[in-house]
Amino acid sequence: RDLDPEDAASALNLALVLWKSGARKAACESWLRFRKWPLNGTAASYAQLASEIRPSARSASGRSEVSFGARPTEQSRAALDRLALRYYEELQHSKEFEAYWRRTADGQL
Repeated sequence: RDLDPEDAASALNLALVLWKSGARKAACESWLRFRKWPLNGTAASYAQLASEIRPSARSASGRSEVSFGARPTEQSRAALDRLALRYYEELQHSKEFEAYWRRTADGQL
């Protein structure tokens, strides 16, 4: 997906500020909305999206990098894509797990 460089820089920097301030869910939600990805997907759908992100998870230095800047690199955008998708995957997995056990306890399964 082609992103306007200025919009992408603003969205990426906002997500990073939120993440670093401890507002991780808000950071990921902001980025997912910017990328026009659903906020109500399943854990499996977020895992699938994250697995399809290119470029790969590692830079030439061997580290996954996301950093502030006027023009985010393709690597930075991909790293934030994976971070947000994996975070939402974990969130949804927790919700799905809790709902499963609640239904089990209520005798609905």
